[in-house]
Amino acid sequence: MQFRFTHHIIDTDLPKGCYAQTALTDLDGDGRLEYILGRQFGEIYAYKYRAPDAWDRFLLGEDSPSDVGVCVTDVDGDGDFDLFACEMEAVPGDGAPRYFIWENVDGRGLQWREHVILDVNLGGHDSVLGDITGNGSLDIISKPWRPRRDNALGGKIFVVFLENVSVRA
Repeated sequence: MQFRFTHHIIDTDLPKGCYAQTALTDLDGDGRLEYILGRQFGEIYAYKYRAPDAWDRFLLGEDSPSDVGVCVTDVDGDGDFDLFACEMEAVPGDGAPRYFIWENVDGRGLQWREHVILDVNLGGHDSVLGDITGNGSLDIISKPWRPRRDNALGGKIFVVFLENVSVRA
């Protein structure tokens, strides 16, 4: 096989800053993937593909608590995609690091509800989600990139398991 790719620049008009929190997912259920991109402690955008040189950028949120990866999966089991991210310990912010889920309220990625799911002064980096307990709900495992001396464990490195014990309404 001979690999060949054609490149296309899809945006050159982003606010200055550091960007990460990237993912691909079908936010609106139309069968086509949207590209997710977040600015460090800033906006989270989604890009809607129209053609190789035609993408629509829209705002998902304005105050991302994270500067690292985002996980896109159906956290609440309602058939649409939600977002998960956490704040890093190694990058000081205004407060202690936390873990978040943004619930896709309307199922089309146009309305989101923020949930703080861990707020105990432990940050994360390279988090993964999966049904670890076998109960049908997605659990989370994370660890810091580099621990802060003032984290909840006295500066120790750690691995944290967030068991999903949510009750669906």
